[in-house]
Amino acid sequence: MYRELAKTRAKYPDATQEQLWLLLGYELGVSIGKFEDDANQLAQVGELRRRWDAGATSVPPVSSAESKPPRGRPRERLARESFEFVSDPKIKAICQRDHQELGKVRRAQAHKSTIVLSGGLLEALLSDALDRRPIEARACYKKLYPKTKRVKWTLECRIAVAEELEIITPGATQLSHTLRHYRTLVHPDKEIKSGYKVEKEEAEIAANMVQIVMRDLKEP
Repeated sequence: MYRELAKTRAKYPDATQEQLWLLLGYELGVSIGKFEDDANQLAQVGELRRRWDAGATSVPPVSSAESKPPRGRPRERLARESFEFVSDPKIKAICQRDHQELGKVRRAQAHKSTIVLSGGLLEALLSDALDRRPIEARACYKKLYPKTKRVKWTLECRIAVAEELEIITPGATQLSHTLRHYRTLVHPDKEIKSGYKVEKEEAEIAANMVQIVMRDLKEP
């Protein structure tokens, strides 16, 4: 074993003793357990092997800055949604911005922010969808709310009219009404009075509901 270790030292002259054992383990395909719990050592060994495999005749020492493993969770690239199905350019810009932000707060497990942003996206999406059919939307509003003298497009009304016009499916409607209630949690006094829980499960439902509505709006 020590003969093999000497050969490894000749290949990696600047490696520490611990790194040599790890390098030898890699070459022999065996586990050197007592050294493999050190993430920093493993990172340095990986860099040494990469340089050797790249054809370096001698491998210089690895600085701690180069070998230090990244802290925290790796950053994931957020998928961008184009919102091509949204007609109004101003609403489209808002949707693009808020959808990106929704992805960030969702990954950060900021549950209340996830719910509030989801509610805003829902209202923006339904507003654009109804604005594309203004005559039908207004007639449907009058049908659903005959006693109302002035048209007032609350989120509740937008959801109801969108369902009546079959813009969104019944399942999306039910989830949207649930989110509508949770959206009021942006006001602290209403959060206290409502007694609603603001946890991971509620946040995931809110974010997934936005995806369902987006799916419905994309389909002809």
